[in-house]
Amino acid sequence: MISVVMPTYKTEWETVEKAIGSVVKQSFQDWELVLVDDNPQDSPLKLKIVSEIKKYDSKKIHLLVNDTNRGANYSRNRGIEASIGEYIAFLDSDDEWDEYYLKLIEEAIGQYNPDIISSKYRYVTIDGEFLSSEQRNYEGNMYRDLIYEDCIGPTSAVVIRKDMAMKVGLFDENLSARQDYDMWIRMSKIGAITHYNRIPSLSIYRIGGDTISTRGLIAVEGTEKVLKKILRDSITIGEESRI
Repeated sequence: MISVVMPTYKTEWETVEKAIGSVVKQSFQDWELVLVDDNPQDSPLKLKIVSEIKKYDSKKIHLLVNDTNRGANYSRNRGIEASIGEYIAFLDSDDEWDEYYLKLIEEAIGQYNPDIISSKYRYVTIDGEFLSSEQRNYEGNMYRDLIYEDCIGPTSAVVIRKDMAMKVGLFDENLSARQDYDMWIRMSKIGAITHYNRIPSLSIYRIGGDTISTRGLIAVEGTEKVLKKILRDSITIGEESRI
């Protein structure tokens, strides 16, 4: 089984429903979805999600409700801990998978037995207009490469082995952003092997506003914090200068 963890915050139900639908329609059906609602207790969005999620199969789709807004890091960690799959796939509530996404993941697991699976993805607008496509060609243990470049990718495009994520302490809840980059580094440091799927099977939406994936300044600050953590640990003088 592959467990899908989806945090949601300030995302309209219609958008969340599309993300859920992209999981439901997967050609590979041995999955569970753990939706973690992070909206404030009195939010109309929370009430809508709690009401609408009841129409789905409760054996496959589980809703966890935070008592207050705790952030994406906390929500993903809660979802991971509640998951029962050997592998954890992440999907933000404003992104969507193609119907063969998890099938490609299953095939990669069977063939390569990786700890991290990164996939090619496409940027699109909310109206479906294609913007660009991202592809990374790195594979193997990525620790040293990750010091200089986030060559694994954003959370929605990544699947990880649960026991290794637990071993490194899950996402750092003290980071305001780039918690995904930080996690990939820490997993790679203890030996995680990355496989890259070159077939685009994910759409990441760029819609502006206060979404998880578009808070640019916060992302810059998060990157700085991650790199400072790295610089404190087993980095040579030459590497520090290059960073």
